[in-house]
Amino acid sequence: MRFRFFALPHSTGSARETSARYPGEQIAVRIEGLAARTRYTVRATRIIMGATWSSTLVTDADDGGVIATESARPLAGTYAEPDVDGLFWSMRATSDDAGNLGDAEIAFCVECDGAVMGDARLALHRVAPGVRVEPVGAEHGLVATLYLPVAASEFPRRRVPAIIALGGSEGGSESATRTAMAFAHEGFAGLAVTYFGAPGVPAMLREVPLEYFERALRFLENHEAIMPDRIGVMGASRGGELALLLGATFPELVAVVALVPSPYRWCSIEGPASAAWTHRGVPLPYLTAFPPLRVTAMVDPPRKIIAATPAFERALDRASDQALAAALSPIERTTGPILLASGDDDQVWPSTRMAQVAVAHLAHHASRDRTRDECLVYPHAGHGATSMPGEPTTVTASFHPLAGMWFERGGTPAGNARAQRDAWTRVLAFCRRHLASTTA
Repeated sequence: MRFRFFALPHSTGSARETSARYPGEQIAVRIEGLAARTRYTVRATRIIMGATWSSTLVTDADDGGVIATESARPLAGTYAEPDVDGLFWSMRATSDDAGNLGDAEIAFCVECDGAVMGDARLALHRVAPGVRVEPVGAEHGLVATLYLPVAASEFPRRRVPAIIALGGSEGGSESATRTAMAFAHEGFAGLAVTYFGAPGVPAMLREVPLEYFERALRFLENHEAIMPDRIGVMGASRGGELALLLGATFPELVAVVALVPSPYRWCSIEGPASAAWTHRGVPLPYLTAFPPLRVTAMVDPPRKIIAATPAFERALDRASDQALAAALSPIERTTGPILLASGDDDQVWPSTRMAQVAVAHLAHHASRDRTRDECLVYPHAGHGATSMPGEPTTVTASFHPLAGMWFERGGTPAGNARAQRDAWTRVLAFCRRHLASTTA
């Protein structure tokens, strides 16, 4: 028997056989040479931050002696419905010994009646082959890294569209980097911009000047590999709030992707409330959330888990019309289309309610072409509804490194996984449609 791995296209095109997975890719697993109509257990194992995670699929080989994860019906295991992503998102932390497994690979094995019949490993690569990584020098006044796709190095040189990738309230560069690398794999230039919580930028999300992001925009416009009139921005959570604000401020941004977002500007995330953003030296008006209203418990290991959405709901309900209007970014000024996406069970903040505020606000401005805007709402999904797909979704709480607390993110593991895959596919389609990947 043998394992085969196939990278599935996001839209049209054919699957290609592969030995590695890159950020955002959907991988189908196919096991051939099995006994027809015989029951097997397929097991996947990986190391995440030093811990062993694993998933299982118990199913029958088909009449040809094949198990294909696109169609295999789970009879038992860690997920319940046929799902090509199931072995990836349904992983749970275990006490098993992973042996010599590295943290940049996933081990697969197939068992029958407790005996291992065969195994294989799938490499996990952060940067696709041919992607050029360019740290942005301090002379540009940025802490950022540019990821250029293969097309940008072809001769004669092609210019490519670009995405400014923004992280959220966790600070640092990790989430923006992951997004930028995934876009580079898909043919876009991705600029991962770090704007607080790291060396060279403010320690906290407090009075961050929008002029900092204008420097990122000018850097891309002047780069020899970038189409200067095909630059967009994408952010999630507080990064989604920021993406909407930047789109409203800089008309050169021709597409905005705001994930689990807020059209309202909120306060800084530590100490006495103050503005998170400034423009031309002026702090921008903001809303302030009240203390969290609901605390639950995670038993293993014991932790206090905070659901912060009630605090934001209460703040929205208590704010005056004048305060709401003052804190609302003027998103109707955005030149290009806007894509909004949220989970209907977001427990970090009410992203669906706030996305719908954005939609209603845009509807009042007849001069704007709203036919190009999109608003996606995912059932049974939470704050992780738009995270990069292919990672485990079985833990729905996460530790916030700056707040020093665990936050409930909401949704179910299956609901978040489905949302992530659909959202990433639609984000790519949106960006291809509005940031045309053609030679400049």
